[in-house]
Amino acid sequence: MLIALFESFNPLMLRLNQSGMTMRGSDDVPLWAHSLDRDTLSQTSGIPLANSLRNLTSSIKASDASLRSLYLQDPLSGCNWGVPLLEDISKEANLFVRTTTPGDITTGSPAMWTFRTHPRRVMVDKRIGVLGGYGKDTQPPKFRPYISFEGTNLGPGSLVNVVIEITVDSTTRHPFPFVQLPKCGPFDYWEEAFRLGIRIEFEEEGIWKTRYLKQESFITFSAKVKSMKASEFGAELNHLELGWLHCIKAIAALLNWRWQAVDNVLAQRVWIPYCSRVRAIEFDFFKQQLVVTGVPYVSKQSPKTLTLDETADLIEEEFGEEVHIGCLPDNVLIQTPGVGVRHKCDLCWVAGDAIRITKQCKTGRQVVKTIDGVDLVQCPLSAAMGRYCTFTENIENRDDLRDLVYRRSDNYEIKVIGPPPNVFQYLEMREKLNEEAAPEDDGGD
Repeated sequence: MLIALFESFNPLMLRLNQSGMTMRGSDDVPLWAHSLDRDTLSQTSGIPLANSLRNLTSSIKASDASLRSLYLQDPLSGCNWGVPLLEDISKEANLFVRTTTPGDITTGSPAMWTFRTHPRRVMVDKRIGVLGGYGKDTQPPKFRPYISFEGTNLGPGSLVNVVIEITVDSTTRHPFPFVQLPKCGPFDYWEEAFRLGIRIEFEEEGIWKTRYLKQESFITFSAKVKSMKASEFGAELNHLELGWLHCIKAIAALLNWRWQAVDNVLAQRVWIPYCSRVRAIEFDFFKQQLVVTGVPYVSKQSPKTLTLDETADLIEEEFGEEVHIGCLPDNVLIQTPGVGVRHKCDLCWVAGDAIRITKQCKTGRQVVKTIDGVDLVQCPLSAAMGRYCTFTENIENRDDLRDLVYRRSDNYEIKVIGPPPNVFQYLEMREKLNEEAAPEDDGGD
């Protein structure tokens, strides 16, 4: 009765239609979460039930004028937080449940928020759909991390749990961050992306295992999204790296950030958080009970592009004056055994063939500033990172300067864990999906 009076139905119950579910609001299921079976059940069982609920609500409120004002505004879901009918079939693909894991001084593990959602199937292209956007007008349209099958029995169609972790302290990096990028970048929010870690959980012969995922390649936004040009939408697009952007949009979605500059076209189409619905489970120590709450909005300034001098100051502050910023040092300082004097900057030299534009380091280098007769230069990769070129002796062997450059790392190791909270749901869902073909790549990353 309370659910009907306050119209606090699960949003999915009242947004069904004969053509299936479409992604319109933050509470809808992304298109990539659909399947023929789920849509069929929604039409045959969900729609009649939704219509009955609407009629029931209208009849009750029409009988008494004092009841007509009872209504809960979004984003509240009221009493009916979970709907068994849809929970089993549609999987509410954008619903995440947050718990808090305290830090551990003995191991050095930071305090983290852990976000769990329904299991995901591995697609044919070895990716999983984690979060989706608000349709084709927003970019990127979805976040689909790559899964390495190395050392596992996973394959296309396999079922995995997705667990997203974000450090509580905004200045603390995740021990196993998804992004694999240099420390100093072109935006004031650059370090925020390193707060996020993504891991999968899977079962092999009765043993549960987990592995953190990582960014597989360096891809600029402009190279991936051809429909948006910097000449039309601003120079910020030239500095967007796709893996970093995915992380910022995911963090913004799960922490319920709202950008203040809503009239900015980038805030509307690029910075806009991914589609998600988050519920937090907190332990009330005094009442000795678990409390399920919504996550309040957090107002944030949209990311700001840093100047070249600002990133230069960050590099000098972080890595010291030993790093030559903007200009070539004496040849003796950039000698490489067996190669001679190297002409590539630190970024391009260490990244090598892992990033295509490193081939243009010397030919594409430009003078961007002159100070006291000294030319400060920038290559295409450094330009994408919003930095001057840097030149450092023996950079390829300097572990203390590892975060100054881009290095492709090995896969994170696989660890054995205990059964997850949703072990029964996982096993039941896996059994049901064994007869279904692996989902195809639906485009986008």
